[in-house]
Amino acid sequence: MKRNLFKNLDKKELQIFYFGVFSILSILLFQSLIDYEFVISDLIKYKSWSFNLLSNTEPHQLPGMPALTSLTRTLTFSLIETFYLMQLIALLSWLALFYFSKEVLKIITPRTKDIGLLLFSLYPLFGIAFIAYPIPDLPSHAAFSATIFYFLKSDNKKFTLFFILCSFMHKAMWPSLFLILLLSLYKKKIKFNMALLCLLPLALYYLTIYFYNDYSGLESLGIFRNLSSDMALEDKDFYLFKGLFESLTIGSVYSTIKASLTLAVVIGSFFLLFHSVKERNYLFVLLIIPTLALAAIIGEFTSLGVLRHCKFLIIPFCYFLCNYPKITRMLNETLFIYIASGLVLSQLIFHWYNFVGAYL
Repeated sequence: MKRNLFKNLDKKELQIFYFGVFSILSILLFQSLIDYEFVISDLIKYKSWSFNLLSNTEPHQLPGMPALTSLTRTLTFSLIETFYLMQLIALLSWLALFYFSKEVLKIITPRTKDIGLLLFSLYPLFGIAFIAYPIPDLPSHAAFSATIFYFLKSDNKKFTLFFILCSFMHKAMWPSLFLILLLSLYKKKIKFNMALLCLLPLALYYLTIYFYNDYSGLESLGIFRNLSSDMALEDKDFYLFKGLFESLTIGSVYSTIKASLTLAVVIGSFFLLFHSVKERNYLFVLLIIPTLALAAIIGEFTSLGVLRHCKFLIIPFCYFLCNYPKITRMLNETLFIYIASGLVLSQLIFHWYNFVGAYL
């Protein structure tokens, strides 16, 4: 991977990589200059969890990030502070995402590979910012991009490996993982016993912590606690896309921008889904449906999750973009630098707002 990543990049790919590096350095420099405690919220719990992986410190989260942090701490002889270890994991995940998304795009849509790679690498608002604030988004997306790649290559062993890794990283990826596993079985890319192997480690993990922590009932595991805390399903007045419509009615600048971007994602998803079903492209369908499902049930407070996890819509978007050669040429040539600069700026704006602007 290292050889392919750095020696076989064409001019445009190198350009994207340098934009990414510049963005990463800018955000880390900005972070070092402001007086703010970044180890907050989930990061505090991940830090504690990494010292006792069976503690189930945050029941509605997954142990992937704490486990990687614990492993990295061991490999570095505990010489690096935990927060910086998590940043290192996020940085390596960004590199992996860069590589695997590039390879996936080369296979599926080579003509629009460059604009797709740019969007994956400098994903609006969050693509680089989650290196500075290292929650599991980047590791989970990197693992899922590798899962797609090895699905396309029909490499069962590596598909299983990255499927398992992704399943431990973020619950938002579970629907996509389940669907790609079903598609693998349908297309006979994987045998039933290998499919069971994909699911077994997570099941064994929950079984282990159930007995280790002497829980009195399955609800103590907290596997689906997010459905009540993050989703709108248990609201008495629940209706589809409630989180989206509530964001639109709040009236603040932040909620309006969030709702407008989410609405654009939902409309775009329906457009892509229509064309994917029309072409019977089941891989695209499974990439699109989880985004629509999440948007339909998520609550207003956590509705930013739709924007965070709709990254893989880039693949069908780039595929159908090929039907518009003039637009493709304009995006790949005339507007490319401007788009890249705008994406870098979006990372800095989001990071500033998240850790400074929101508290002014």
